[in-house]
Amino acid sequence: MRPSRHLRVAVSAALLAAALLLVAAVPAARAQEETEHEEEFSYVRGEENGPEHWGAIKEEWAACGTGRMQSPIDLSHERVSLVRSLGYLNHSYRAAEASIVNRGHDIMVRDLTS
Repeated sequence: MRPSRHLRVAVSAALLAAALLLVAAVPAARAQEETEHEEEFSYVRGEENGPEHWGAIKEEWAACGTGRMQSPIDLSHERVSLVRSLGYLNHSYRAAEASIVNRGHDIMVRDLTS
């Protein structure tokens, strides 16, 4: 092989390695993003980010400061409906490899099989 061909092969291999590295980093970046704000609010009364202060944490949570039953998780009646026709929930699931992360205000289950 000529030197220019060696150079092209080396550059192609380096670009392929860099692309694979970037693709592998994306899931880790998403996981960090998902848990980055895990303590935006707390259910502990008296805390700086506790229920007494929910309405001031974010503009879109202003209703949390005026109501008695609203939390930062939007469960407003306009978005939630009871569908009785769905029947009983079948909870006979097969075991699967997963991780469970306690984020302080909720939990996240990540499927490790995909």
